[in-house]
Amino acid sequence: MKKTAILKIYLYLAALIAAAGFGTRFVSAAPAGIIILGDSRAEEMHQFVGDAGVSWCYKIGMGYLWMMSEGFPTIDGDVGPGTAVVITLGVNDVVDQFRVPQYAAAINEKAAEWRARGAQTFYASITPVDDALNHEEHNSDIVYWNNTIQPLLSQDVYYLDLYSAIIGNFATVDGLHYTGDTYRTIFDLIISGVEAAGYYPYSEEDYEDDGLPRTTLTAADTEGEVSAAELPADTAWNDGTESEAESGEEVPGYTGWQALQDTKIYYVDGEPASGLQNIDGTLYFFNPEGEVMTGWIHDGGNTYAADGEGVIHTGWISDGRYWYYADESGILVHGWFRADGRRYHAGDDGIIDSGWYTDPDTGTFYLAGDGHALTGWYEIDGQIYYFDDIGKMAEGDTVLDGGEYRFADTGELLEVIRGKKPEAEKAS
Repeated sequence: MKKTAILKIYLYLAALIAAAGFGTRFVSAAPAGIIILGDSRAEEMHQFVGDAGVSWCYKIGMGYLWMMSEGFPTIDGDVGPGTAVVITLGVNDVVDQFRVPQYAAAINEKAAEWRARGAQTFYASITPVDDALNHEEHNSDIVYWNNTIQPLLSQDVYYLDLYSAIIGNFATVDGLHYTGDTYRTIFDLIISGVEAAGYYPYSEEDYEDDGLPRTTLTAADTEGEVSAAELPADTAWNDGTESEAESGEEVPGYTGWQALQDTKIYYVDGEPASGLQNIDGTLYFFNPEGEVMTGWIHDGGNTYAADGEGVIHTGWISDGRYWYYADESGILVHGWFRADGRRYHAGDDGIIDSGWYTDPDTGTFYLAGDGHALTGWYEIDGQIYYFDDIGKMAEGDTVLDGGEYRFADTGELLEVIRGKKPEAEKAS
């Protein structure tokens, strides 16, 4: 049975406090302890609670690709017996819901590896935003993400339900980032969840009378420590030892393209490349024999599209009949995603949807001919509809721009209760 830590705690709200941070940082506290991996929310939480005897690794605005390319490799050397790794990433990818299975698969793989070392992995649910303020992330997307990723996580991963713990009682400074009191509460929830799994990072004297960590005091204990971000470039991301490339030693074995009859093979250190490879900024996919592949490529649950030279496409792709979209790693997307500042939806086959689309977890949308979700007032087949800023169709009595309108359950405008008659654009 999957272990799940579901945590509930009340918090009090304080005045809005703005916190800003820039760049990438890794602060290592101890080989055994808690490592928090995250984005700008982790960065600001670190500012408010201090080091607190915890290792912190974060970069503003980052998500899945950074987690795979930098986040995991950065903390990997610090994971050992007794380590609790807490992953707080996801909010920057929340609208790109095709990322959910990618996150789950990547976290499950690392969790199994770290468990073999005696460590435990935690995934913290994405915490809520203030939907009243204007930003790309919405709670409907967050709920969908959290509900989808939890059952995909393996038994090696504890799921911390922070969203449910604070949804009715939190404060933000901009809709997305929190006040100091809210960050401190989230941190205490994380510590409580880690302890519920049997990991106790603090000694008895580090706790207040209420049983919560004395975060403001533990931060002072680490004052004067040098973070990895402040170290010289050749030691910032490891234990200070030079790699072979940095030391100037030549790596043995041929690396490069070789043409064998009608096939191109790329060698890395004398061995044929296999799977997805980034070669001088261009993506290719190689079969187990090292041959570069073309056309549609299916690898597990991922699909790629390569041209006749084997170059993997990213961005918009057309097969002459349908449109598709591939992310930065060349993987064909499924579900909701963002491109060119708009929201789109791709079906299970990767084809970009158009026309009416009902998401069972969110609501009903209308996708234009090019696939983007309409927002605002639109006339469709002679009827007037309203779609909010994520494209969800309005239903029932709704207050909009100072007016009040009555919509049918199927979305058609029935009555202007008060306010001006809307000016609707015809849907394309």
